[in-house]
Amino acid sequence: MSDIFYNSSSPFISVLASLLGVLLGFFLNNLSRRGRIKIFQNDISIYFLESDEYGGYIPKKEITDKTVSVSVKMNLDLYNTSSYSRKIARDIKMKFKGEHGTSFSNLNNLNNINLLPNELMNLSISFGVNVNLDEIKNSPWEFVYYNEKNKLVKVKINKEQLFAENK
Repeated sequence: MSDIFYNSSSPFISVLASLLGVLLGFFLNNLSRRGRIKIFQNDISIYFLESDEYGGYIPKKEITDKTVSVSVKMNLDLYNTSSYSRKIARDIKMKFKGEHGTSFSNLNNLNNINLLPNELMNLSISFGVNVNLDEIKNSPWEFVYYNEKNKLVKVKINKEQLFAENK
């Protein structure tokens, strides 16, 4: 009796192993097609601007009573890690969390980025802030955007690199 069961179960085991192989292949293929946008900080410069008597601005190294705004210039690399699909970044902003709430700064007409598979894009952005200057200097900074699935993505900016050149 056991020989009959053994001989008849062999095709079922083969079919089951084939189905498991197809499912595993499908899962691994979908996993390899996924990717994300990786962001690397290259160069970041910050300028504290004071107004002079002629209506211009003088860059300074520290915030004083005469400081009217902060100007930040950043150079970032954005890389799409997917080998098969495009990645999108929409509604790109800088986010500052402080004692008085969260504030955002738009990035000079930068709204959307569309990256092809395995594409590397160098991005130079600049923005200015003219309210709550001490709070913005001491608060955490994030580069935020919505991805192609309409999910909010937050990338923390290294502040030690921001203020190291001003010391």
